[in-house]
Amino acid sequence: MKKISVHYLLALLLLCSLFSCTEDSNTNTSIQNSDTSLEAKQLLNIAYGNDSSQVYDIYLPENRNLNTKVIILIHGGGWTSGDKTDMNSYKDITQEEFPEYAIVNINYRLASQGVSSFPNAT
Repeated sequence: MKKISVHYLLALLLLCSLFSCTEDSNTNTSIQNSDTSLEAKQLLNIAYGNDSSQVYDIYLPENRNLNTKVIILIHGGGWTSGDKTDMNSYKDITQEEFPEYAIVNINYRLASQGVSSFPNAT
């Protein structure tokens, strides 16, 4: 059952990233896309909160620009277990299938005995 939930979550995130963003006609035109070719880059264990579990990895594609779309991977585990490394095989597959997308693979604080998952699991 756990594997099925992870697959559904991954499919949902993938669909959301493919169809959720459109260009707004009021986009700030003072920000321009760079014509400079950029190499692919990965940044690991970037903190986004005060807890040591609040880190993410980001995988940036080559030739990215301001219009580069992002896919966010969130591991399963029912808020009580798991790690972003559990999603590495999905990250690899996603990079192969969508090489022009940036990928974020995120960890979050886990619930434990006496520690509620909400709102802590962020």
